[in-house]
Amino acid sequence: MVATSSQEENQVAEGMIDDSLLMTQLVSELAKQREVLKEDMAALILNSVKPQQVSMDALHDTVNSFQSRLTSTEVIVGENFERLVAAESTINSLKAQNSLLTERLDDLENRSCHSNLRILNVPEGSESGKDPTVFVSEMLAEVMPEVFTSPPPLERAHRSLGPKPAAGNAMGQTK
Repeated sequence: MVATSSQEENQVAEGMIDDSLLMTQLVSELAKQREVLKEDMAALILNSVKPQQVSMDALHDTVNSFQSRLTSTEVIVGENFERLVAAESTINSLKAQNSLLTERLDDLENRSCHSNLRILNVPEGSESGKDPTVFVSEMLAEVMPEVFTSPPPLERAHRSLGPKPAAGNAMGQTK
């Protein structure tokens, strides 16, 4: 039995060595497989991320393009705003000048429309109690029948500011 036991021990020892050798080979093979798997996973991740990266790069280019267009648009808007402010200032100035010129034109037209006539040498008291406006209107129609077919409408009639002549002196001449 001693011999069997030592043989059994040898077989157990050889089995342990074989198991240990197998274990080492297995660990080595698993380490290799793990490295290959890591490389394959890295390649897979890179391949799956490439389209997203290309898409992100295109999106980044588009955003940069829009940013440059937005910047140039802001510059143009700023320039146009300055021009608008200057135009509004000019318009307000021209409105004020136009208003002033319109008032002056109206005043000049109104002054030119005045038809002031002076009629001299009309004897004092010749209107004989009539309204001076009616008297002058009738007198003009009587004296100038080719110009006035009917008595012209008059706004008012005035006597001169000279002193009234003395009684019996119709023309204002002194004796």
